Amino acid sequence: MSTPIRKVIVHWNNTPAPNAVNVWYAFDAGGAFTADLRAWYAAYASYIPSGVTCTFNSTGEVLDDTTGAVTGVWTDTAPAVVTGTAGGAYASGTGACFVWNTGVWNNRREIRGRTFMVPLAGMVDTDGSLSTGFAAAAATATGTLLTNAVGSLAVWHRPKAFLGGNAVLTSSYTLHDRPAFLNSRRR
Repeated sequence: MSTPIRKVIVHWNNTPAPNAVNVWYAFDAGGAFTADLRAWYAAYASYIPSGVTCTFNSTGEVLDDTTGAVTGVWTDTAPAVVTGTAGGAYASGTGACFVWNTGVWNNRREIRGRTFMVPLAGMVDTDGSLSTGFAAAAATATGTLLTNAVGSLAVWHRPKAFLGGNAVLTSSYTLHDRPAFLNSRRR
């Protein structure tokens, strides 16, 4: 049975990487999820470099989770822009990687999602691990997101060959203790 899911896009502006986005999926039909996302990004404003902003679309696609076909469009009031306030130098392709766990398995693999928060500044400790301050902020913000978006925040397994797609609720998250690095396969 197919289920409609909202595709929500968050744009990272004024970054060294043009067109940087995070793509999210949700079961909710209203605007609460987008507002919850905005609060999650706002919790990291002091780690987002000064001048970098995160903006949220006010409209987007509704997808059939089984086929991936666009079945409609959602419209909502766009939340306020999140503006980074972290000063100082930062590595442009470095940040944090959140892994969204579902506890649901498909073809011997857990369906999981990832969100890369890049770039971030001031989130690394002297030994190269994530700072305790950043880890504490992440635990608080992500715990709040998972609580507020319960029944909404989803990971979508795209359809492949003979297997249909599947959207699954997120049940927990993992934040690796080392910074995440983004690079391109294109040369």
